[in-house]
Amino acid sequence: MITSASPAPGDGARPFAAELESAGRSLDEAGAVLRHLLDGADRSLFADRVVAQVRAMIEHVASQLPPDRSPDSLLAQPRLVAHAQALALEAELAERLADRLALDPVLPPLIQAETAAPDPERATAALALLGAQARFVQAQRRGELPLGELPEELLDDALPADLAATVRERRAAAPERRALLAKFADAPAALELEHAGVALFLTALARGAGFDRDEAVLATTRSQLPRLVVALAAAGASRAAIERQVLTLHPDAALPADLPDAVQATALLARGESLLG
Repeated sequence: MITSASPAPGDGARPFAAELESAGRSLDEAGAVLRHLLDGADRSLFADRVVAQVRAMIEHVASQLPPDRSPDSLLAQPRLVAHAQALALEAELAERLADRLALDPVLPPLIQAETAAPDPERATAALALLGAQARFVQAQRRGELPLGELPEELLDDALPADLAATVRERRAAAPERRALLAKFADAPAALELEHAGVALFLTALARGAGFDRDEAVLATTRSQLPRLVVALAAAGASRAAIERQVLTLHPDAALPADLPDAVQATALLARGESLLG
């Protein structure tokens, strides 16, 4: 006669409980995404193209790391995934405006003018930025994310310590795209999208509003229009300038009669609020 002993507390119940909890979280997350897709809001955050691009970039990062860093392990890092999503959205926006407005994603008017700046150091930085931006566009077309282009705050999360140190050493000799963009974020018209181009506009918006750059990218999506308007106001843009940027991004958008001034907008962003609802 075969008998089965009752499992001792924790003899399998605990691992199964952990798996069950994980499964529950997956359902909760799936429900949140589905609600977003069904509520009529902007779907660009989860467009098939963006999702595929994020997956490709994560796989490319994994291919540059030791074998124990699988794509699935990297997909479990929310900040890395959010950064890849922001890059995909930035590339999609640049392509869309190139098609609609013939706005060059590599050589916008402001950077073209900077390459002829009387200050040799500034002109050299502008030329370096052109090269970095061209590499970014090509990398996005191939679904790639070079380790050297990861933001500083992600290096220690995504990379082994020795590799992170190597990346930092290389940056000391050759700044990455974000660092080069930051050199021109205070340029006149940096907040004028059609003059500065998408990449520099996003950097200037982030600096002016006190955003992380990835957050500035998300602010350009249709569902985040209120946040974009308040961010532009916080950065010191006039109502006319705000209208120009909004209509460049969303030609069918309409602004309310009353907008916050820079002080009000900064306070709203600090509280995570918006006058626009």
